[in-house]
Amino acid sequence: MRLVKPAKIRAFLITQIRRFMFGFKRSKAELLPYELLSEIFLHCLPANGLPRPSICDAPILFVRVCTFWRSVALATPQLWAKISLSCSLPSPHTRVWRHEVGIQEWLRRSWSCPLSFEIAEHRYHRVLAPIITSTLQPEAHRWKAVRFHTDCACADRIVDMLCSPGATPMLTDLRFIRHKEFRRKARITSTPQLSTIHLCSMDTTVFGKRKLHALRELRINPGSSQAYSFMLTQCPSLEILEIICPSHGLFLPKDTLHSFRRLHTFIVDGQHWHVHGSHHTQSWLNSLDTPSLTSLAVTNFSGPCLPSSTTFLSSFLARCGSRLQRLRVSGEFLLYDNLVECLRHTPHLESLSVESFMLTEHLPALCPRLVHFDILVREFMPKERALLAIDTIVSRWVASKLKGRDVISPATIRVEFNNLSVVLKYPEIIQCINQGLRVQQLCPDTDNWWASQLPLLTHKGNGKMSK
Repeated sequence: MRLVKPAKIRAFLITQIRRFMFGFKRSKAELLPYELLSEIFLHCLPANGLPRPSICDAPILFVRVCTFWRSVALATPQLWAKISLSCSLPSPHTRVWRHEVGIQEWLRRSWSCPLSFEIAEHRYHRVLAPIITSTLQPEAHRWKAVRFHTDCACADRIVDMLCSPGATPMLTDLRFIRHKEFRRKARITSTPQLSTIHLCSMDTTVFGKRKLHALRELRINPGSSQAYSFMLTQCPSLEILEIICPSHGLFLPKDTLHSFRRLHTFIVDGQHWHVHGSHHTQSWLNSLDTPSLTSLAVTNFSGPCLPSSTTFLSSFLARCGSRLQRLRVSGEFLLYDNLVECLRHTPHLESLSVESFMLTEHLPALCPRLVHFDILVREFMPKERALLAIDTIVSRWVASKLKGRDVISPATIRVEFNNLSVVLKYPEIIQCINQGLRVQQLCPDTDNWWASQLPLLTHKGNGKMSK
C-alpha cells in the first residue's frame, strides 16, 4: 500500500472535524475502512513526545468527532498506550477522583499493549503523586518507556518499582531529568532490555555498577567527571552517545580507555564551557576509541581558538575518522587551517556542517565524496561572512566539475532560512544553479541529526541546578 503524505492526512482530518462541527452528514460510502482509519489515527500521535490527555489533542479528539471514529479509536489500543502527565492537570482540590478515574480509563483502553508514560512538571505534588503512582504501579509489568521531567516524589515511587527484581521486564527506554537526588539508595535491577537512557541528574548511583550490555543510546548531562566516567564504563555496546560537558571542564582518568566498537553517532555539546575548561574538555577525547564512528558533532563556544583544543580533535579524527560520513563543527575553537587538518583524516565524508567564518580560503581537494555542505551563520554575523563562505564552496564546486569527476563536490549547499534569499541572489550561485548545483534550506537544529535531546543545566549559587 502506498504511503500517504502527512499533509494530506492532516487536511483530511481537518475536513472531517469541520463537517462534524457544522453538522454536515456523510453517507456510509464516505467512511474510510476501519483498518485504514485506525492506521491514520496512529500516525497523528506526536512524533517526538507523548500524547496529552486533552480534548484538543489526539487521541481524545478522535472520540468526539462521530460515532464511527469513536468506535475505531476505542478499538485501537495502541492509541492509548502512551500518555504525558504534566502541569496541564487542573486543580485537584474538588476533583481528585477525576484524575484517578481518568488515568485508569486511559490505561484500560490500552488493553495489554506495552505502556509508555511521561511525568512532567505538575502542581499539587502531595495530592497528585499518590494518585499517579498508585495507578501506574500495577501496570509495571508492561512499562516500555518511563520519562521524568520533575522533582516530585512520584519519581521516587516509580524508581522503587524499577528496583524491584523482575517488576519491569519490558522496559527499554528510561529518561530522568531532575535536580534532586533520588530518595532510594537501591539499584535498578529489573531492566534486562533497557536500550535507551537519557540522564540529566547529579545522581547516577541509581544505576549501580553492573554492565548495561543491552544499552544502545546514552545521553547524559550530570555535573561531575566521576559520573561521566562511571556511566561510560558501564555501557560497552553503545551506538549513540551524547555528552553535555560541564562548565568547569571534563576530567577523565588518563589511564582509562573507553572503547565503543559499535558507536556510530557521537554528539558533544559544550556551549557553556569556560575558556579555562576548554583544554580539558577537548583532551578527554583521547580517552575514547570509536572505530565505527560515522557521525560526529562538536559544539564549543568557549572562547578564542586554542592550539591544544584543535590538536586533540585532529588527533581523535586521525584515530577514529576513517569511516566518518557526517561532521558538524560549531564554535570558536576551530579556524580554517585547523578545519583543513581535521578533514585530512575523513576521506569518506559525505556531509559537512561548519560555521561561515571557518571558510576563508579555497578548500583543497579533500573529502572527494562530500556532497552536502551546510553553512552555519550566527544570528548577529554580517551577511558578507556568509557570502565569503559561498565563494569558498563555489570555487570548490567549479574545480570539481571541470575535472569531470563522477561525484561533483559538493552537489548541495544548505543554508539557514534567514540567509537563503541572500545566497540565491548571488550571481555566482545563480550561474552554478543553472549548471546543476542545488541550494536548499537547512532544517532547524531541533530537526537535524545533531540536535541535543537534553536540557542545558547550570549550577546556581545554592548548589542546586536550574535550566
